[in-house]
Amino acid sequence: MDSPVPVLLLGLSPGPGGTELQMVGIAEHLDRSRFDPHVCVFRAGWTTPEELGSFNFHVLHLPVRSFRSASALGFARDLYRYIRRHGIALTHSWDSPTNLFSIPIARAARVRAVLTSQRCHRSLTRPPYGRILRLTDRLADGIVVNSRFLVDHLLHDEKTPAAKIHRCINGVDIDTYTAAAGQKRPPILQSAGLVVGVVCLLRPVKNLPLLLRAFAKVRGLRPRLKLLMVGDGPVRDSLIALRQELGLDDSECIFEPVTRDVPFWLRAIDIFVLPSFSEGLSNSLIQAMVMGRCVMASAIEGNLELIEHGRTGLLFRSDDVDSLAAELKLVIEDDGLRLRLGENASVFSRREFSWENAARNMEHIYSQALREH
Repeated sequence: MDSPVPVLLLGLSPGPGGTELQMVGIAEHLDRSRFDPHVCVFRAGWTTPEELGSFNFHVLHLPVRSFRSASALGFARDLYRYIRRHGIALTHSWDSPTNLFSIPIARAARVRAVLTSQRCHRSLTRPPYGRILRLTDRLADGIVVNSRFLVDHLLHDEKTPAAKIHRCINGVDIDTYTAAAGQKRPPILQSAGLVVGVVCLLRPVKNLPLLLRAFAKVRGLRPRLKLLMVGDGPVRDSLIALRQELGLDDSECIFEPVTRDVPFWLRAIDIFVLPSFSEGLSNSLIQAMVMGRCVMASAIEGNLELIEHGRTGLLFRSDDVDSLAAELKLVIEDDGLRLRLGENASVFSRREFSWENAARNMEHIYSQALREH
């Protein structure tokens, strides 16, 4: 019987971003009879490098603060030696910085197959990374994306050869999110009638002012209606300022910091709203669907691959507050519709987005890359 193939997955940190959580989940669920996974992280996240040691994979921690620093050369040498010492046959970098850092090292170490990732539209990548990523596209043996939208983006906008592009869906711990669906709401929301909310990084691309403005329009439709925003990020202060400008008080519109216990807060939300300008394939949207929340999202890109309007959720225009307010009105006033959409979303997402499905998909990509290179 052949020995498992050593593969190395690289990401900046194990959380809180969805990309790194997907990387850890894939490493944890790869078939150990076929693959021997190693994970390299550069920064501490929700799960520290030490805590990662409790997972069933090897962990390499390279505390690189900047890839432009002098110390980065030493860490590049350490990564090269690690790849050679462990006979790594395939490397898979999961974000733009590790794409740039790892490819020349993997090539120098003569790794058989070198894969990168693209999990958002290239227009969202900070310059000059966008231009450099086109170089890594040429140097990589394959690029892994998580949505059909990103397949089309690389094909038509980046002129990437179709044979280089591989799609692997996101995974979710179905059992964890299913169990959490039965938990009680936190004390701060015990008195709420209905809760509209979102759990995400508070970044400009999430377009959260649209949600605040739409909520202000529908706040009187139901007694004790609440808006919950869970997360941290660069636009948090401006959102709090907008709350005050709209005349919403802090008991009506509640901000909670970023959390490791995403299921706990998703359980508190009745209507999950993701108004993003751009999405690859949203982890938080899938998680909310698994838990049977009524989900609503902007009618863009990856969201269209998750929500069938009127069956598994509702869609609205990302530039139109009245469009979102109208869809919110429907599910605030119609309990039957809201519950039916949530149940349909749960059935669909549990069937499609298990870790087992995602890991088998990624194993196929890895096996194909190793055969071809």
